[in-house]
Amino acid sequence: MLRAEKISLSVPGRSLYRDLDIELRPGQCWCILGCNGSGKTTLLHALSGLTRPAAGSIELDGLALSGLPAKAAARKIGVLLQDESPNFWGTVLEYVLLGRFPYAHGLGRLHGEDEIAARLALQAMDMAGHAGRYLNTLSGGERQRVRIAMVLAQDPDYFFLDEPLQHLDLAHQLAVMEIFRAQARERGKTVVMVLHDTLWPGRYCDHALLLHDGGRAVGGEASALLTRDELQTLYRCALHTLETPLGPYFVPA
Repeated sequence: MLRAEKISLSVPGRSLYRDLDIELRPGQCWCILGCNGSGKTTLLHALSGLTRPAAGSIELDGLALSGLPAKAAARKIGVLLQDESPNFWGTVLEYVLLGRFPYAHGLGRLHGEDEIAARLALQAMDMAGHAGRYLNTLSGGERQRVRIAMVLAQDPDYFFLDEPLQHLDLAHQLAVMEIFRAQARERGKTVVMVLHDTLWPGRYCDHALLLHDGGRAVGGEASALLTRDELQTLYRCALHTLETPLGPYFVPA
């Protein structure tokens, strides 16, 4: 379990949240929702150990997250950043293999099972046929699928995904949500996703954290929080409810 207690988050010039508590348990799939600038990425970075909160503590399985050795932390936590480095000039397969370095032997040696894991991750993202292409020749959506494949190949216990659906067409958005729900339900992984579209969270996430302006954060079961009234307050936007066999969806009025 990953537990954050009384954490405070800030960015230069302003405080975001104070005394925020959250527990992330195996098998849960969380969405983080909020307006631009509400602190979604800042929170994701803190929970994943990329940055430290201004105050409070974050523990992973009873140990301080900040004290874990980098390699041990990378076996537990995988992060999909919102932005990617433009400086990788290798192939798609070489890029996805970066996700296997937490398991490398000796001086960074990868073995046959690492390539198998990378190729299976590419297959899951419908990119197996592009393994030999150079990453910088792909479209934005194709690169996003390769970036997700790298995190899948890493096979961590906790997935922290910052806008995983950006640049993806509708079919691949669906595929990504199916894959990560299965990671939680079938493999006991913990999934935390920053999302913007109200189409997917209620269908695929069982927990939600709503980050309101003014430092108010509300977390809990998605079925209780992902309602029209709550989302209208969150986004300061009137919404219509569309009833479907899969449940209600909300669109701007």
